[in-house]
Amino acid sequence: MARTRSGVALVAVALCGLARGQSVSFSQMDWHVGPLNVANSEWGRASVSYTGADVPLYFNLNVNGDWAIENMPLLSGAGTGVQERINFSFDLGTARGTQVDSIHYGWSITEGLTNDAPNLTGVAPVSDGAYNYDYGIGGGATEEDDIPPPVKPKGDAVKRTARHKGALPNQESKTGECVPTGVSNSLQYLKKQNHLSIDDNKISIESIKNAIKFGVDQKYSPPGWADLKKAYLESIGAPITTTVLTFAPEDVDTLFKEIGDDDCDVELDAYERGNGHVAAIQTITQLNNGTIQMDVAQDSDQGSDGGTGIDRVTYYRDDRKIYGPMFDSRKFHGAVVECVTPEPQPLAVLGGLACLAVLRRRRQRLSKDSNQSKTASARAS
Repeated sequence: MARTRSGVALVAVALCGLARGQSVSFSQMDWHVGPLNVANSEWGRASVSYTGADVPLYFNLNVNGDWAIENMPLLSGAGTGVQERINFSFDLGTARGTQVDSIHYGWSITEGLTNDAPNLTGVAPVSDGAYNYDYGIGGGATEEDDIPPPVKPKGDAVKRTARHKGALPNQESKTGECVPTGVSNSLQYLKKQNHLSIDDNKISIESIKNAIKFGVDQKYSPPGWADLKKAYLESIGAPITTTVLTFAPEDVDTLFKEIGDDDCDVELDAYERGNGHVAAIQTITQLNNGTIQMDVAQDSDQGSDGGTGIDRVTYYRDDRKIYGPMFDSRKFHGAVVECVTPEPQPLAVLGGLACLAVLRRRRQRLSKDSNQSKTASARAS
């Protein structure tokens, strides 16, 4: 008997931590990727609500006696004290095609790592969810594509992390439009954070689709879309630079600086087997075990309302693949970094600023001379 989806509303599991803004809800995910359709997959999704803290928190989940999610960091992605929600994928432990209506569960959120799985505390309902999309880089999914097996989320202590100074926009995406949607999200963020005078219509999803020749020659987003976007931004006079990283291992350090120090936006780009996926990074974290985790803003139910959210994906340096929903264990193709350059000031404004600087230095010098004179007088008396 099929379950009934109720939009994006998931059955919330009330726990003792609810007073602190903590809750978890569970879904079993169907997959609709281009021509590929898999109902009742082995993929589960835990949607965790929490309040961002000054220090990393750690989420652990026990499902039917299996430590399904282990010490995964919960970061203050939108700011300390802000209520946040993040989605983690896990293995339901059932054969593909088996409907799961409920699970025995237990979970915890702690300020440090734990050595044991949480105790089972009850039975939680499992609602019906869906990953519904097509690959936005290349020609889309084919019948030969298959969904990847879920990888157990196993975390570790946080070594370093970087996040934006605000929450990324996360617009609804039509099927296969991850690239123009991700780019538009990025540009809207940069405009808001830096008070840029760019017409909203020029950085809309539709405008970006035209700029990167989306859908031309039977391809969603053609090779070189980042260069097309760069040329478009220059043509409209947007003070934004575009840098494409091919992502050698050392480029990870660059991403931490660009996101954290410079508040630039980064679009994560995975590509393999003729197609791929793009999404903007909200937070990037390196764990003590060397893995890199990224929280990405994306629409996992493209073409339908309510699929937007923040998903955790993991990058392993040894095989250079991105594990997580929609990236589907594809290789890390690169990253597209967008930064705001200072808008040129009129000469009159620059002249005024120069005069203010001169006056400020003059006042500082006069104050220093006055203090020295008072000290000399005091000593003489």
